[in-house]
Amino acid sequence: MDERIDCNKCGKKCTPRLWHLKGGFFLRKRIQHLCPYCGSVMYESGGGVGLGVIGLGVLFAIYAASAFNQWANKDEIAAQRLKVEIKELKERVEGDEHEVSILVEKTQGGKNPQLLKQLDGKSEKLEKLKSLLNKKISTLKSANGS
Repeated sequence: MDERIDCNKCGKKCTPRLWHLKGGFFLRKRIQHLCPYCGSVMYESGGGVGLGVIGLGVLFAIYAASAFNQWANKDEIAAQRLKVEIKELKERVEGDEHEVSILVEKTQGGKNPQLLKQLDGKSEKLEKLKSLLNKKISTLKSANGS
C-alpha cells in the first residue's frame, strides 16, 4: 500500500513532512503537513480551541446567568432594601421621640431658652424623619401593590 499522497500545488506524489505548531492555553497544538518538493501546506490536523477558551466561556455563562437573575429579581431586592431602610428610620424616630419627650419634661417651666431651642430643633428633625418614613412606606406599598 502506498502512503504517499498527491500535492495540490505541484501535483507530485509524496510523503508529507510534518511541521508542529505550538499550542497554548487558548489554542491546541496543530500539525501542518508540508509538501517536501514545493513547501506548500497540503493539509492541517489538530488545532482548535483549548481549555482556556472553554473556561472563559463557562465563566461568561455563569456571569450572564447571575446578571440575568439579578435583573429579574431587582424589584424584590429593592423591596428588601426599602424594608431595611424603613426599619432603621423607625428606630431613629423612636430614639428622637424619646429625646423630645425628655426635653419636654425638662422644659416644663419654660425657663431655659437653650433647652427650648434644642427642643425646637429636635422637633423639626423628628418631623422630617417621620415624613421621610411615610414616603418610604408608601413607596414600599406601591411596589408591593404592582
